[in-house]
Amino acid sequence: MTTEMKATAGPWEIKKSAIEIEQSDYVIISKGGREGNYYIAAVSSQNGEGKTEANAHLIAEAGTIATDTGLTPRQLAEQREELLEALEDICTQLPADKYAFDSQRKSLKKARAAIARARGENAEPAV
Repeated sequence: MTTEMKATAGPWEIKKSAIEIEQSDYVIISKGGREGNYYIAAVSSQNGEGKTEANAHLIAEAGTIATDTGLTPRQLAEQREELLEALEDICTQLPADKYAFDSQRKSLKKARAAIARARGENAEPAV
């Protein structure tokens, strides 16, 4: 299901809260507006675990990427999986390494390394 992204323009950034807004530690602002910065959200730590800054960075990054790509994080994850599956299919259908041309071998090695990294396997980047 594709929905049009209607988030506030990015990039989104975090700032240490200068004022107490609902006891927030950080505020997330958009620097992409024509009329200046826009307030997006406040992030606070109510459990004292010290993850507030990391959470604020994650929210800001998600907003920036969403406005950069026009896709939600879920849509990007689904697109990534589709692309990985297509690349894996291509790799299995190309000739075995020993029968491939040099340019094909380089491309296969690069594709297999990218797949391994995306799947969380330890693979050295192909050069």
